[in-house]
This record gives sequence, structure tokens and C-alpha cells, in this order.
Amino acid sequence: MSKPNVSFPIEKKWLKKLEDLHLKTEAKKVRFIAKALRAYLEEIEDAQIALDRLRDPRDKRVSKEEIRTSLGL
Repeated sequence: MSKPNVSFPIEKKWLKKLEDLHLKTEAKKVRFIAKALRAYLEEIEDAQIALDRLRDPRDKRVSKEEIRTSLGL
């Protein structure tokens, strides 16, 4: 299965870090970029879920005290 290609500009300092990592590990640069992009997108998705819940007036808020009590602290 072929995957589409993407091109984008990158700052020289990040390209240098990528090249250094590639030389140290012998792993393909595209592998590092894909892994970093996946991690970033997952983090953004998680943050968006949290923001949506925060903005939802129907979503019950739990206080610090309730959390501590439920954990027996």
C-alpha cells in the first residue's frame, strides 16, 4: 500500500537534529518525523477532548476535595 508524500519547510536547526539522530541510530529520518507527528496529533486530540469537556455545561465537575476523598487521601 503506497502512502502519500508530504513536503514542508523545516528550520535548519531541526533538520540538523534530525540528521544527527539519523546518523547515530541509522533509522530513517521519515520514521522519526512520522512518530513525532503521531505523538503530536494524539496530544492535540487529547487536549481538544479535555477542552470540549470543560466547555460542556452538562459535564459534571469534580473538585479536588472530591478526588482526594474518593482516593482516601
